[in-house]
Amino acid sequence: MHEGPLISDILADLPHRLSGNVTIGDVIAALGGRAPGIMVAAVSIPAIVPTPGIPAGMVFGAILSILATQMTLGKPRILMPAWIARRTISPHVLESLASHGSKLLRRVERQITPRLTHCTGQKALRWLGPVLVLLGILIALPIPFGNTLPGLGALLIGLGAANRDGYLVIGGTVLGVLGGIVSAGLVYGGWRLVGTAMGYP
Repeated sequence: MHEGPLISDILADLPHRLSGNVTIGDVIAALGGRAPGIMVAAVSIPAIVPTPGIPAGMVFGAILSILATQMTLGKPRILMPAWIARRTISPHVLESLASHGSKLLRRVERQITPRLTHCTGQKALRWLGPVLVLLGILIALPIPFGNTLPGLGALLIGLGAANRDGYLVIGGTVLGVLGGIVSAGLVYGGWRLVGTAMGYP
């Protein structure tokens, strides 16, 4: 059961609604005006789908951390810094985001239904804020293959919160924790590899 248009449909329609010099602020406004959960889901998508031409992890990881910080503080209105909101996105990147992102979302949206709703309310979102801040930091870090699990975790948390599906929120949190462990392992493995190459024990 969904309230309002599906975010996958809104995402697929973005190239038809936005043209010319499209900014990240335009995309966030088009996708994320309905609820904080929808905004979380929207900004996590570029960390998962191919977005050539922009440092998606750095930019959208920073956006997610800023958004989550404001959620934790209970801010009634989410504001993005001008340096992020004014960054332009090419038509090719927008098409890729709309195509790949909407396909990914449709797979998840078919499973959504209200359940464990106490995990999705305003109080729950404030508790989830620090988790999302950490996921945003993990997404922003330049760790090879380190974006996917934190991005998927944030996506599930956002969709679950927006559609009152506590199972998705819990699943997204578990994925986020797993993503943190994997990222730490990748960093440690890379450090050991560099150390071995330089002759350190």
